[in-house]
Amino acid sequence: MHLAAAFLFVLLLSEVHAESGALVLEHPAVYQVEFGFTITSASPLPERVEAWLPYPVDRAGQKVGRIRTSLPPTHHTREPACFYWRIDHPAVSPISASQSFELTVWEKRLDHSRYRARSYNTRSGEYRRYTASSPHIDLSDPWVVGQAETLRVKYSDPLDRARAAYDLVCDHLDYVRIYGFGGSRYAAREGHGECGDYSCLFAALCRKSGIPARPVVGYWATELDEAHVWAEFFLEGVGWIPCDPSQGDLVDRDRFFARLDNMRVSLNHDVDISLPYGTDVKVAPIFQTGVYWIKGGTNVKITPILRAERK
Repeated sequence: MHLAAAFLFVLLLSEVHAESGALVLEHPAVYQVEFGFTITSASPLPERVEAWLPYPVDRAGQKVGRIRTSLPPTHHTREPACFYWRIDHPAVSPISASQSFELTVWEKRLDHSRYRARSYNTRSGEYRRYTASSPHIDLSDPWVVGQAETLRVKYSDPLDRARAAYDLVCDHLDYVRIYGFGGSRYAAREGHGECGDYSCLFAALCRKSGIPARPVVGYWATELDEAHVWAEFFLEGVGWIPCDPSQGDLVDRDRFFARLDNMRVSLNHDVDISLPYGTDVKVAPIFQTGVYWIKGGTNVKITPILRAERK
């Protein structure tokens, strides 16, 4: 039983950088996606349930149709792109909320013949944001500091520098399931990690060497129960260029640098996301399956709703 049955259509925030013909979008794929959660509890039920769920927005290579929600959110914000539910003294269990939407995803690749290196506008807000340190993209780590300085001295072209950072991450790390999220310092120190750790270490090397970069948090569109994190770096005059360090390490380096397939749902573009509203939750280290705060309840269980079907 759902707590309520209602629908909401949301105007989406767009972040599209396609400043030159160097970033090529091709071979679109269309998916119908449902994404949400179900919370169950035995009696007595929780006194309060709070839930934060990211929603996708239009970006270069991704177009999102109108989003329909099964339960109207208490609030929604555009930065971060987030639905928030607060339910006091729920009368029934389970409590369920989901969003459904049509998603079009393009393959992306950099046309190297059209690329020309340009200097960064280091005064822009975007440059400052994506070259800054954060808890999971730690620019003070000694390994990152030393390697980034070598990259900066050796490679003047930011594309070459980003490729060298990508190769360095693939060489330094082994893919190991850690069933958690370590971030760049963990990956640099331990020499292994999961996709999020690969992407954070890549972002740290790029940022410290002067290239804006960020993890991309989402899912495989064809297997929505499989979360994934990849990365992007920014080239002035071109836009955000994709890469996937963990897939590059596991499958094929050239295939996953400056090009990306059309089989992903991109939810948000960074880690350590500050969450709006709420009682006690302020920051999500990685904002992917949702964040939940539940007071009370008995044998509470949270089950993600994750479905995708190619049309």
